[in-house]
Order: sequence, then structure tokens, then C-alpha cells
Amino acid sequence: SGCFTVTELEEILAREVITQSVIAMGDLQASHSAIYLTLIFAYISVAYLAGKDLSRPLLYLLSLMFVVAAGFEALNIITLAQASASKLAQLREFSSGISIPVTSQAIWDNVAIWSMGIISALVFMWVVRRNQGI
Repeated sequence: SGCFTVTELEEILAREVITQSVIAMGDLQASHSAIYLTLIFAYISVAYLAGKDLSRPLLYLLSLMFVVAAGFEALNIITLAQASASKLAQLREFSSGISIPVTSQAIWDNVAIWSMGIISALVFMWVVRRNQGI
């Protein structure tokens, strides 16, 4: 019929809360990803257009600001991915009753992937400056 016990209702509500949390974290992760990509492309654009003309102090300041800002966004993306994985593991546990641990390998995979954009942009600036423009 349409009646639920308190335990069943609590479980349904808990699943819904977890699902909505995962959706919200996914939306927030998408926003941070957009900011991250914007920072990468802005740095590459500056490297291409003005990299060879920048003084060393300005280059170091610009690169430091880029690494800090892009690193912060990458950290947010990775943290949200880990939180989403943890919440999805909770949902699986509700469904099967089996606890599924979230591995730390996924964290390091994400760190490697998101760091590649920062490293690639820095290498591009180095190539532009070394070749005195492309």
C-alpha cells in the first residue's frame, strides 16, 4: 500500500538528501572547472601575446598568481570529487548494505590530471620566452 514505516521513510529521505548533495557538489565542481579552464587559457593567452616582453619580476609575479589561483581551483575540484565519491559510496551502501571504501588512489589520479593543465601552461610560457615568441 502507500504506507511506510518510520525506518523506511528515514532511509528514503536519507537517500534523497545524499543524492541532492551529490548533485549540488557536481554543480559546484563544474563551476570550479570553468574557472580553472579560464585561468589556464588566460595564462596561455598572456604567454602567447606578451610572454616574450614581460620583465622577469612581472613574469614571476604573474606565474605565482597563476599557480596559486589555478592550484586553489584544482584543489576545490579534487576535494569536491572526493566528497562526491564518498557520498556515492554511501548510496551504494544503502542499496546493498555493503560498505564500499573510497580509495586514496582516486585522489592522486585527480591531482595528476588537474596538475597537468598548470604544468602545461607554465611550459608553454617557458617555450615562448625561450624562443622569443612563437
